[in-house]
Amino acid sequence: MTADGSSAGAPAPRPVFIGGRWVASRSSAVRRVEDPTTRTTLAAIAECGAGDLALACAAARDAHAHWRRTPSGDRAAALTAVAAAVRAAGEALAMALTAESGRPIRETRAEVAAAVRSLDAMALRITSSDAPSGSGSPGGVVAVAGGFDRPIGAFIETAGAAIAAGAAVICKPPVEAPLSSLALAEAFAALPAGLVNVITGDAATIEALAASGAVDRIFCSGATAECEALRRVAACAVEPVEALETIAGVVDEDADLERAAAAAADAALGAAGQCVTPRVRLYVHRRVASAFADQLHLRVAFLEVGDPRKPDTDLGPLISHAAMRRAEEQVARALKAGARLKLGGLGFRPWGLAGHFFQPTILTDAPRGGPAALGEFRAPVLSLVPFEDARDLAEELALRPGRVQRLGAIERAPPATR
Repeated sequence: MTADGSSAGAPAPRPVFIGGRWVASRSSAVRRVEDPTTRTTLAAIAECGAGDLALACAAARDAHAHWRRTPSGDRAAALTAVAAAVRAAGEALAMALTAESGRPIRETRAEVAAAVRSLDAMALRITSSDAPSGSGSPGGVVAVAGGFDRPIGAFIETAGAAIAAGAAVICKPPVEAPLSSLALAEAFAALPAGLVNVITGDAATIEALAASGAVDRIFCSGATAECEALRRVAACAVEPVEALETIAGVVDEDADLERAAAAAADAALGAAGQCVTPRVRLYVHRRVASAFADQLHLRVAFLEVGDPRKPDTDLGPLISHAAMRRAEEQVARALKAGARLKLGGLGFRPWGLAGHFFQPTILTDAPRGGPAALGEFRAPVLSLVPFEDARDLAEELALRPGRVQRLGAIERAPPATR
């Protein structure tokens, strides 16, 4: 994806959704959206500037003035209507997200289905009261800055909760994957004009919105560094959409290695390993480390990597060429630090596709403290950190805490009692 300004021959940018209607951006800057599978241009979006932000904020403020006094039952009915619209557009939304993000279609279908369930649950929770939102609102105008790993889910969960509580919303979708969020705006068109607005742009756009003082709170679903960058310039509260979580996947000496390998692959390879949360670290007892690596190899080596639009594809491309190069460099640094390469490690072109594909990768004997051990990859990379015994593992987890999951744990019957 490249920013190309307003040069001759650039495609006209998609309109943005402000005040309940589609409007042309007032900005002349245009950015192309690339299909990471084929590297072809999908569309162009505007880099929204001060004029667009002012228009969106004014529309949201006007909508909030009325919406905050709307009874809970009416808000619940509105959310139910939005859920029905998202359900009806589900396949088109999933296909749009797959095209722009490279995530396999079965993953994006699951994300849309989860979004519908989330909206239905929100509506159900607020049907018991007819009181207006009052002080329970998360802020008069709430902004949502989405990450490319889960843009529809973050948009729905955050915007839906804000609307349920009586707030108005401005969504700035991820620069790498904005088209599904623009398509999602249609589902909110039945709501009062200005209650949900969707603008486009890069980090500068959301930073300008944060610094303007025109919004009451910003929810950021990107990585920690992105939230911190917003906090440095924001004139409002900045909160993560979801707490960043680290899972310490532990494979004990007596684990069922086949089940452990399946669980490890499932946890680490969603969205081609690019999910911000949870981050997965794998700790393997040294006595079974080699056998577990073999089981993981059997599980990962035969994954179908290719066109994410095909239903049998397990892994699609990374989001960009820069992401692919970064993964290659991280693997190279891990090998230099002492890790061993069991599988993969490079960008490649499955089925002749020109996109940003990275081989499913397994690193063994990952040294502690390096990127391979800390789960810092945003790529389909599984790195195995060996441990000697329970004390050794406890010391490591004390230094680098995480939610411990015993992968492939053997269920043992309680001792018989007389």
